Amino acid sequence: MASDGKGGNPGSSSDESSENAALNLLITPIGANPEPVVTGSEGFSKDSGRNDIEIKLELEDGLYGLRVHFPNDVETLLVDEPEPLGKGQGPSASGVLGAAVASCLSASLLFCLRKAHIEVSDINTSVTVSFKRDEKGKLRIGGIKVNLSPEIDSGPSARMARCMDLFEDFCVVTQSVRKGIDVDVTVDVPA
Repeated sequence: MASDGKGGNPGSSSDESSENAALNLLITPIGANPEPVVTGSEGFSKDSGRNDIEIKLELEDGLYGLRVHFPNDVETLLVDEPEPLGKGQGPSASGVLGAAVASCLSASLLFCLRKAHIEVSDINTSVTVSFKRDEKGKLRIGGIKVNLSPEIDSGPSARMARCMDLFEDFCVVTQSVRKGIDVDVTVDVPA
């Protein structure tokens, strides 16, 4: 998603700012208020109608389990690393990213089909997150494969074909991941 040029990282060119949305990861000291807050519209074009979303995380189990607090009193989520590093008590961050891509694609396809007046009785989506090593030997996400299986009440049609051509382009998460997202990291170290 293009920004208005104000949401990019310091030192990045305005071209980079307009091409990438900035994701701010803030690590706050223990004891900081974990309450989620929806912030203003920085990083989005003025006419996007979207607000930045601030999500708070707090250490839950003393190892790697983090309780994720979403805005608007949405149920919290425990994210954890698999054993032996963590306890595997929740999805890993990589799994959550895969779920975000799959969820966004599912919603985008459903939206398009419904706008085309194609009845959808159900949708089943599966996602596989694959890993690879980079040139320094560090583990990275190498790819995400998503399979969407909508159950529709009619056969293939021109409207269905049109949705197949359009829906991916309207998935905010997938298109952002595909193009790369600027990640601005700050660490607040207690004095």
